[in-house]
Amino acid sequence: MKKIFRRLYSTQDAYSTIRAGVKGEKGVCCPNAKREISTAPKVIMLLQTSQLLLCLLFLSCSTCSSSSLKHSLNATISLSVPSYCIDAEVEKIFKRRLQCVLSAPPAPSDALDKWGQTTITQEMRFLRRISPSEYQRSHELLAYHWFVEADNPYRRASCSDAELEYLPFLPMHWMVVQDPAPPCGYASLIEDIQAYVAYVDKRDKALAGSNNKQQPMPFIVASTFNMRTEMGTGMPTQVRRGPVYDIVTKFVTNMHLAHYERWPQCPDLLRKGWKHVVELPYIPLKKLAGPFAEGVNALLVNNEAVRHSFVDHKRTRTFLFSGRMLLFGPERVCSVRNAMATLATSRKDFFAVNITEDESWSGGTAENLIAAYADSSFCMVAKADSYSTSSFYTAIQGGCVPIVISDWFAFAFPWAVPYEKFVLRISENDFLSDPSGALDAVLAKFGSEEKLRELRGYLWQWRSFLSFEGLDAGAPTTQQLRNQMKEQFAFFADEATPPPVDSKKKTVLPFELMLIELRFFLTQEISSHFGLMCETPFFCSHSNGVQVPPLKLASLKEKRSHLCKHTHRLVGMYKMVYNQKCVRILWPLRPGYLKPNDASALSQQDKLFIEHFHNITARPKDWMSRVYPSPPALNNITYVDLNTAKYLLSQK
Repeated sequence: MKKIFRRLYSTQDAYSTIRAGVKGEKGVCCPNAKREISTAPKVIMLLQTSQLLLCLLFLSCSTCSSSSLKHSLNATISLSVPSYCIDAEVEKIFKRRLQCVLSAPPAPSDALDKWGQTTITQEMRFLRRISPSEYQRSHELLAYHWFVEADNPYRRASCSDAELEYLPFLPMHWMVVQDPAPPCGYASLIEDIQAYVAYVDKRDKALAGSNNKQQPMPFIVASTFNMRTEMGTGMPTQVRRGPVYDIVTKFVTNMHLAHYERWPQCPDLLRKGWKHVVELPYIPLKKLAGPFAEGVNALLVNNEAVRHSFVDHKRTRTFLFSGRMLLFGPERVCSVRNAMATLATSRKDFFAVNITEDESWSGGTAENLIAAYADSSFCMVAKADSYSTSSFYTAIQGGCVPIVISDWFAFAFPWAVPYEKFVLRISENDFLSDPSGALDAVLAKFGSEEKLRELRGYLWQWRSFLSFEGLDAGAPTTQQLRNQMKEQFAFFADEATPPPVDSKKKTVLPFELMLIELRFFLTQEISSHFGLMCETPFFCSHSNGVQVPPLKLASLKEKRSHLCKHTHRLVGMYKMVYNQKCVRILWPLRPGYLKPNDASALSQQDKLFIEHFHNITARPKDWMSRVYPSPPALNNITYVDLNTAKYLLSQK
């Protein structure tokens, strides 16, 4: 089956037809290919199936017509949110890890919100003050609060009445680092997984011998960076065989995961991938005291006063970048983030904040950064050691137009949010060839106040789908947001508006969208083929309009050095491993070896750097803390610390 997909997408006819469909020519989305490709009926159906998924799950295809999508598999998306259940025994198995958060100091009284204070919400507020990075990745806590603790409108008492089953899975990496002993360590988590698999096997055997309905599809929400790698550290041995390895692998390959990172770095031990990954938005930094704060209605589309302030406010900064400058492996050399440091030294309209030092990246600094986002016209979203970054979603909430330079960054819910209306994308190669020229081209096309107000208007319209406020589930404003998707995309089902749920209960829009996407994969027989779309970056980013097409910057001139033009060959590169659904570093076959043309074209300094890079024993003491080439000066780069961050940000 996989070979058939690859052969279909390798043909020029199929490629050009899909590309035309992606652009939405004459209101027709991908299924137009059937009329142009002559092949067997089953292959046509297979092609249509793949195109449908390409349209629904990677594109913001606002011009797709309902008839064209129904022509392919007769599939549409229902806006009704599927129900879920929690097995009491499963909850008991995973609940012991809650002991790990009880030691968190209490939140101040002014941080309380209308959802009340629980152990989980207290931990989230604690994380926001001491480590905003971990706060932005604390989805598992947020999910536990909404799915387990809150009065959730979609929860069913019995799993026989539910479509999905939520597992209260809590890796809590930040606690493992502080206390690796039981029950907080990864070894304890592996024991919990073994207990869960044993219970589920017993439960399924009992159900198979009765006429009862089978258990609904299980899913977890987790937020540990490179989670399979971290889980592997809790295994009893680092050998890819044995009963424990088989049990954990079974858990992973049968589990649907909601996570912020679609392409993690490849694990050394747990090589098998999750059954399906739903991309979640990072939890954005905002001025609100917590994820479910009072006054959330002021953020909704019907508040004209707040909207006017958000859209029409003239920003004092032009370009802002905020992120780590301490990188690892090939990303340290001639990388996108290296270019950010260089831009901050060469342009007066570019401001960079380096949050490399963990101890300085705290809540006080975060509040200042939030203000910086809200006072910048464009925010740079740059790949680092991961393709995704939280700055993308923080920029959206701050009204700062994102400029994404990360070819494989898969945005959350592209089938529901038309990113092409408010996100700019520059291909990594174009940007690296002439970073300053690329920004000049952006200013020439999008820098006018009129254009910026238009982009911010779309940011305002769609940002609620990427935020995690607790909304009144049945309130008119919440229903208005749901209907907004139906008005934008024609492939939603032609059905009556879902009946309003109890308005006293709370809902979270990103979790609603997550449940809808999970149900789509549950009900479509083709779901297992979804991962085959991303054969190359051309199907995931910038060559055929997937998600947000890159800007066409034909006027750029190549300004890179010989080393920077050939970094992948001389230093190394990140490369997709499709069967493991992850990314790994591909090193040169002969590290440090220079061909004659390289030896003559490289400067002596570049030659020395390559030698140090591939020879650990020859590196200088402070070598690992540098990006290369190093910026000529530190103008406009703030190395954040609590004493100077507020002052420096206020001066820019």
